[in-house]
Amino acid sequence: MPRWGFVYALLTGLFTLLTDMLDWRNGPSVSAMGAVTPVILMIGDLAASYFIMMAMLRRRGSVRGAFRFATACLLLIASLILFIVLGVLVAAVSGFDVDSSIVYLPMFVWAILASPLTAWPVARAVSAHPKPLPLIWRASRGHRWILAGAALISAVMPTLSPDMSTVGQSLEAVLRATGHSAIDGIMFLLGLCVSVTAWKLALRQESALTPDLPRPAARKSPR
Repeated sequence: MPRWGFVYALLTGLFTLLTDMLDWRNGPSVSAMGAVTPVILMIGDLAASYFIMMAMLRRRGSVRGAFRFATACLLLIASLILFIVLGVLVAAVSGFDVDSSIVYLPMFVWAILASPLTAWPVARAVSAHPKPLPLIWRASRGHRWILAGAALISAVMPTLSPDMSTVGQSLEAVLRATGHSAIDGIMFLLGLCVSVTAWKLALRQESALTPDLPRPAARKSPR
């Protein structure tokens, strides 16, 4: 992990802390900052994740590689949203009360089902040729339970974020916002480590995943 990866995680946590405090001060009303913040964080996280992982893999980053990586991540996010929507619709049709538990349940199920595909965004980033999902699935054999456990941890951690809507005092608001920012930073770093590890394990299983682009970054010779 490069040092600037930890620096980015720290800056992301501080940004989350600031926005949480602003949202708490403004009350339940939806502010422009609150609406734009998730988009800003998603774009920043995708870009930073790509270049940090390329540094961890000792490879040069590229605009095309970043685009392929972001596309794969967004497709996985879209499948998660679709899974949650279908779960809510099924619950509503079946007569269940639609609450947060109905949203979390399909999210947990999706995390387990999609965990073998953790290496897919990295595989797309380092190769100019598309890597089919069945190949990524086969490459996860032998360590799927590890990926499923990591995915469950990543799915559970957002539920631990403190609720800012019930805070009454400033000190409590700061403590809860700090906890939220810490959870976001840990999740970001955990996701990077899991993705890179999943890619390295998959590469050992399937030689067809050998990257072709970009070329490995040249190491500087010590003086």
